[in-house]
Amino acid sequence: MPSKALSNLSAPDLLTRAEAAAYVRVHVATLDKWIVAGTLPATKIGRRVLIRRHTLDALIERATGTATSGPLAGFKA
Repeated sequence: MPSKALSNLSAPDLLTRAEAAAYVRVHVATLDKWIVAGTLPATKIGRRVLIRRHTLDALIERATGTATSGPLAGFKA
């Protein structure tokens, strides 16, 4: 039975590393560097590393200078 925390998220809300990398148009290795550095929050469930889509949206906003606050404040692409 899925936990309540995961059941509240629809499938598109959580992306695999490959999906997330394609979404922000970077190589998976770049995404991995951001995760290891703590720049990009990710969740490991079993063997899968999942990234929330809204976190990637915040990363894009921060990198393009359209956001002034959020989970990735200060991020430089």
